Amino acid sequence: FIDNNFSDILLITDLAKKLNYSRSVMTREFTKAYGISPVEYRQKVRVYRAVRVLSEGANVTTALVESGFSSQTQFFHQFKKHLGTQPFNYKYSKKALVFSKDFES
Repeated sequence: FIDNNFSDILLITDLAKKLNYSRSVMTREFTKAYGISPVEYRQKVRVYRAVRVLSEGANVTTALVESGFSSQTQFFHQFKKHLGTQPFNYKYSKKALVFSKDFES
């Protein structure tokens, strides 16, 4: 569900209700299964969507919007947290080209 709706404003409480769980039970079970919280997972999916958009040649603003971030500050923070660099630097790095080829496979 998160993979298909990562760009939406997704409240964990709403997701838990869809699954007929309390927020705490759903978060605990998700974290147990995936090793990260649902919020962290959504952020990671958004960052990798941004990577794909950047790898296709889009600018950073387009990547921010298409990946579902509503805040430029959060986008830059999450991008650096997960990839160790800023989107501008990543866009022009060799990593972007390699990731793009790997992602298509």
